[in-house]
Amino acid sequence: EPHILTLDLSAAELRVLSDVTSPSRCKAFGLVVPLGAGEAACIALAVTRELVLATDDADALKALQAIDAARPYERIRKLLIRAADDGHISPQHANALHAEMQRLGFWDRELPFPGT
Repeated sequence: EPHILTLDLSAAELRVLSDVTSPSRCKAFGLVVPLGAGEAACIALAVTRELVLATDDADALKALQAIDAARPYERIRKLLIRAADDGHISPQHANALHAEMQRLGFWDRELPFPGT
Protein backbone atom coordinates (compact mmCIF):
# COMPACT_ATOMS: atom_id res chain seq x y z
CA GLU A 1 0.00 0.00 0.00
CA PRO A 2 1.41 3.45 -0.94
CA HIS A 3 2.41 5.76 1.86
CA ILE A 4 3.89 9.22 2.25
CA LEU A 5 7.02 9.75 4.28
CA THR A 6 7.35 13.20 5.83
CA LEU A 7 10.91 14.34 6.50
CA ASP A 8 12.10 17.19 8.68
CA LEU A 9 14.76 19.28 6.97
CA SER A 10 18.09 19.81 8.71
CA ALA A 11 19.66 23.25 9.10
CA ALA A 12 21.88 22.58 6.06
CA GLU A 13 18.86 21.52 4.00
CA LEU A 14 16.93 24.61 5.07
CA ARG A 15 19.86 26.79 3.90
CA VAL A 16 19.79 25.18 0.44
CA LEU A 17 16.01 25.57 0.30
CA SER A 18 16.27 29.20 1.36
CA ASP A 19 18.94 29.98 -1.24
CA VAL A 20 17.14 28.53 -4.25
CA THR A 21 13.75 30.00 -3.25
CA SER A 22 15.15 33.49 -2.60
CA PRO A 23 14.48 36.04 -5.36
CA SER A 24 17.89 37.63 -4.75
CA ARG A 25 20.06 34.54 -4.05
CA CYS A 26 18.61 32.24 -6.74
CA LYS A 27 20.65 34.04 -9.42
CA ALA A 28 23.81 32.45 -8.01
CA PHE A 29 22.42 29.12 -9.24
CA GLY A 30 21.73 30.35 -12.76
CA LEU A 31 18.04 30.88 -12.10
CA VAL A 32 16.01 33.85 -13.36
CA VAL A 33 13.18 33.15 -10.90
CA PRO A 34 13.36 31.22 -7.64
CA LEU A 35 12.27 27.62 -7.38
CA GLY A 36 9.08 26.61 -5.67
CA ALA A 37 9.30 25.10 -2.21
CA GLY A 38 8.66 21.53 -3.40
CA GLU A 39 11.46 21.39 -5.97
CA ALA A 40 13.76 23.29 -3.59
CA ALA A 41 13.14 20.77 -0.80
CA CYS A 42 13.83 17.88 -3.17
CA ILE A 43 17.15 19.44 -4.20
CA ALA A 44 18.10 20.09 -0.58
CA LEU A 45 17.40 16.48 0.36
CA ALA A 46 19.19 15.07 -2.69
CA VAL A 47 22.33 17.13 -2.13
CA THR A 48 22.69 16.80 1.63
CA ARG A 49 21.55 13.17 1.93
CA GLU A 50 23.33 12.05 -1.25
CA LEU A 51 20.11 10.94 -2.95
CA VAL A 52 19.21 10.81 -6.63
CA LEU A 53 16.88 13.67 -7.59
CA ALA A 54 13.87 12.64 -9.70
CA THR A 55 12.53 15.60 -11.67
CA ASP A 56 11.87 16.94 -15.13
CA ASP A 57 11.98 20.57 -14.00
CA ALA A 58 14.71 22.30 -16.03
CA ASP A 59 15.28 25.02 -13.43
CA ALA A 60 15.58 22.45 -10.64
CA LEU A 61 18.18 20.57 -12.68
CA LYS A 62 20.03 23.82 -13.36
CA ALA A 63 20.16 24.58 -9.63
CA LEU A 64 21.22 21.01 -8.82
CA GLN A 65 24.10 21.23 -11.30
CA ALA A 66 25.20 24.56 -9.81
CA ILE A 67 25.22 23.10 -6.31
CA ASP A 68 26.66 19.66 -7.11
CA ALA A 69 27.49 18.98 -10.75
CA ALA A 70 28.24 15.33 -9.95
CA ARG A 71 24.90 14.67 -8.21
CA PRO A 72 22.90 12.17 -10.28
CA TYR A 73 19.32 12.80 -11.30
CA GLU A 74 16.59 10.87 -13.09
CA ARG A 75 13.82 11.94 -15.44
CA ILE A 76 10.30 10.81 -14.53
CA ARG A 77 9.52 8.91 -17.76
CA LYS A 78 12.82 7.04 -17.49
CA LEU A 79 11.93 5.95 -13.94
CA LEU A 80 8.55 4.65 -15.11
CA ILE A 81 10.21 2.73 -17.94
CA ARG A 82 12.74 1.21 -15.55
CA ALA A 83 10.02 0.26 -13.07
CA ALA A 84 8.18 -1.62 -15.82
CA ASP A 85 11.33 -3.15 -17.33
CA ASP A 86 12.32 -4.41 -13.86
CA GLY A 87 8.87 -5.96 -13.37
CA HIS A 88 7.70 -3.65 -10.55
CA ILE A 89 4.75 -2.41 -12.63
CA SER A 90 3.32 -3.25 -16.04
CA PRO A 91 3.89 -1.02 -19.06
CA GLN A 92 0.16 -0.23 -18.95
CA HIS A 93 0.45 0.84 -15.31
CA ALA A 94 3.46 3.02 -16.19
CA ASN A 95 1.36 4.71 -18.88
CA ALA A 96 -1.56 5.11 -16.48
CA LEU A 97 0.69 6.72 -13.85
CA HIS A 98 2.11 9.03 -16.49
CA ALA A 99 -1.40 9.96 -17.67
CA GLU A 100 -2.47 10.73 -14.11
CA MET A 101 0.61 12.92 -13.64
CA GLN A 102 -0.32 14.76 -16.85
CA ARG A 103 -3.84 15.26 -15.52
CA LEU A 104 -2.28 16.88 -12.45
CA GLY A 105 -0.12 19.23 -14.54
CA PHE A 106 2.96 17.22 -15.58
CA TRP A 107 4.12 18.68 -18.88
CA ASP A 108 5.76 15.59 -20.47
CA ARG A 109 3.48 14.39 -23.28
CA GLU A 110 5.43 11.31 -24.45
CA LEU A 111 4.13 8.10 -22.90
CA PRO A 112 6.69 5.74 -21.36
CA PHE A 113 5.31 2.94 -23.58
CA PRO A 114 3.68 4.42 -26.71
CA GLY A 115 1.20 2.12 -28.42
CA THR A 116 0.70 0.00 -25.30
